[in-house]
Amino acid sequence: MKKSLLALLILLTIASVHARKGPNHQAIRALGMGNAFVAVAEDRDAIYYNPAGLNLMGKLGNYDRDPEMGHYPDNWLDMRLSLVTSLLLPDLFGLGIDGWNFYDEHHKTLHKLKNDALEALVADDDFFEDAMVIDGLLFPVGFRPIHGEIAFHNFGAALWSEATVRPAFEVGVITPSAVIEEISATAVGQLAFAFGIGDRVSLGFGYRMVERASMERFEISVVDGLSPTQLEDRLSDEVDTLLDRSLTLDHALDFGVMVQASREIRVGAALQNVFVTDYDGESVTPELTVGLAWAPRKLQRNTAYARKVNFALDFEDALNDDRNYKPLSHVNFGFEVEQVLVAIPSLKWGSNARALKGRGAMGFKGGYFTLGAGLEVLRVLNFEFVTWAEEAGYYTGQAPERFFLFEFSFGL
Repeated sequence: MKKSLLALLILLTIASVHARKGPNHQAIRALGMGNAFVAVAEDRDAIYYNPAGLNLMGKLGNYDRDPEMGHYPDNWLDMRLSLVTSLLLPDLFGLGIDGWNFYDEHHKTLHKLKNDALEALVADDDFFEDAMVIDGLLFPVGFRPIHGEIAFHNFGAALWSEATVRPAFEVGVITPSAVIEEISATAVGQLAFAFGIGDRVSLGFGYRMVERASMERFEISVVDGLSPTQLEDRLSDEVDTLLDRSLTLDHALDFGVMVQASREIRVGAALQNVFVTDYDGESVTPELTVGLAWAPRKLQRNTAYARKVNFALDFEDALNDDRNYKPLSHVNFGFEVEQVLVAIPSLKWGSNARALKGRGAMGFKGGYFTLGAGLEVLRVLNFEFVTWAEEAGYYTGQAPERFFLFEFSFGL
């Protein structure tokens, strides 16, 4: 039993990855502004969103060399090791209200089921329809472990891992059951390169090496009649199958482009997860995202107390049609404000002499509100938070899953 519980706890402490999709690490900065980032990326997160953005590192803010790049700090090196805690909460309050309402409306039927199920269900026409509201709801939980990146002008590398556990409770009518819809774990190593064509165009390329393991649907029903020992053995067998499974080693490519249309406007596009092999035995449609970023010149500041303001709009995952029936499901938009709060203005390095920097962001990702905040101390320590939601149902608003992510990182 100890072995089973230990393995399950390990799996429960890793965050979510969605099946039948290519692996994507969603960065905390980008999520805060609605994940609209493909034309903004100019730091280590360019590895994940648009490799062409690596060409902007070491160039931004240098008006003598690149006057069209706008008002940004000249960040030539971006290296981080992050410790991440993710808490994914279902709407427990709403579920409790729905459960109480269901019991209040149908408690007589529930009592009659023990004696004459057919007669009870025929007499209560709304029983099945109301039961569907609380039947089979997922309770995804997780933890995002350590991930790390290093990036500088025209080069970046990252190593990260994620996984998911999605348990549910099937209410049923006569035979309720406990279900685990998905357990999966993924590890990814990424390399990215970029170069510029003139002063306005940047091109980027990326490579991903991916390992993934997953477990099929696991269900235990009351009619199984399993004893505690049998239940333990069955759970242990399922977990062992996952842990002992031969991991698939797959390979994918990324491509990106950025165009500095003017001093304030940048256009970006990225084609990601172009798999040259199957992904865990399945084919994956590449993800094409195009976006627009606007950095109003009057709001920027390139002094020791530097300020950076970005507005962005993305059309995400344009090649996949599984979201077309969901309003705004492909559209991400948002903004961020980054401000140096404490600096050493006497040094000639200006904004690089920052001692305390804050960041705030808001946006909408696929129709759901996002909010992010961060604090950087002495350029080395970072404390960040973001919340966002993703749709797990068939249409926007049916079954949103709300994520709460806290991140502590250190680096240069």
